[in-house]
Amino acid sequence: MNQSRNYGCMTAASFGVWATARSMAVLALFALAFGMSYGGCVGLYPAVAADLFGGEQIGAMLGYLYTAVGIAALIGPLLAGLIYDRTGSYLVPIGASALAAIGATFLLGRIHRS
Repeated sequence: MNQSRNYGCMTAASFGVWATARSMAVLALFALAFGMSYGGCVGLYPAVAADLFGGEQIGAMLGYLYTAVGIAALIGPLLAGLIYDRTGSYLVPIGASALAAIGATFLLGRIHRS
């Protein structure tokens, strides 16, 4: 789970790079950092879920996890677009994404196996 926390911190930090990007090179750096960190998180979902909850109900647990991700992927872009239409900037959605990554990383650190 330490690796998952590292990926979460890197994901949050990558949003800071995105928020300050003023060139294609910096956007490419963001894409690389975000892709590696978020991709690492997604790859660890099954292992972390099995470690925390056991393998007996892993299908149901992964179904819940990926359903939550799917709902966020459905709603997130719509909300980001609405915020952009109101403010003319993506800084609020980027900041909210960074805070969500930080919050998820914090919560992951608070999980203990029973």
